[in-house]
Amino acid sequence: MTIDEFWKIVERVHAASPKDMEAKCRRLAEELRLLPLAEVASFDSHLTECYYRANSWDLWGAAWLICRGCGDDSFTDFRYTLISLGKDAFEATLANSDNLADFDIDPAWAAYEGYQYVPSKIYEERCASEMPRSDASSKYPHGPQGTPFNEDEMTLRFPRLVAKYKHQDAAPEEVRKKKRRQAAFYNSTELVKALLLRGVIPSCGMVPPPRIVKKVFASGWAPAASGLSSRWEPFELDEGAFWKALAQLKDPSAIDLRIRPDLERKRIALDTDCLGVNNYEEWIRSLEKRGYQH
Repeated sequence: MTIDEFWKIVERVHAASPKDMEAKCRRLAEELRLLPLAEVASFDSHLTECYYRANSWDLWGAAWLICRGCGDDSFTDFRYTLISLGKDAFEATLANSDNLADFDIDPAWAAYEGYQYVPSKIYEERCASEMPRSDASSKYPHGPQGTPFNEDEMTLRFPRLVAKYKHQDAAPEEVRKKKRRQAAFYNSTELVKALLLRGVIPSCGMVPPPRIVKKVFASGWAPAASGLSSRWEPFELDEGAFWKALAQLKDPSAIDLRIRPDLERKRIALDTDCLGVNNYEEWIRSLEKRGYQH
């Protein structure tokens, strides 16, 4: 099945049930039952590839506005729902997530769970084995790409979605106060706990350089490569506090190691060999290339 044939099926199903996701899933199942088994697997492969293509912070921010909040599981469902709208909506959104304002998307079904399961259900109805796994996950970077969004300051980034879904940013003074509170909090030994708990230090014990740690803490989200779903209020890393925390981590306390037992007997040290690497996902890949297990 070509990608054009994939989109023809998606769009035919969408045209029949544009706002009823349950009916859309039933119609998709009917379409896939008419196909040879290899074509069902090919449809699923295209669906999975589109899902990985849509893994961006811009799209997650748009989903957050439309759904009035969006965790990682809901963002998974949102991406499959977006694909179900057809090629025009999908490609326009990947070009600029604010373009979602041009499409009629109801928050009630914007993150519907179920569309993604239809191909494997039909495949397994007709075959004793499971759906072949797509290689799409190995072709795309781990985690959302781009710059994380700040839910307190969305208007400049998504002006049309903010207007359509009636979002109101936090007042500038409130944003400044929040950042000051967070910076003060993490100027203490709490920064050590944050480095251990927020998925910044992988199991190999290497610590990314401050330029990368700063981006992680400013995002308010645990890095996707950490496998965590942790969130916090974004804050600006004080570099002096970072170096003090790093010194403390060279000889971690028993309490610190209870937080991260996987780091017992590991040497926690700053990675000084990652020149030219500027975000966490790239850094993890550079560790893998150098033989570190994370």
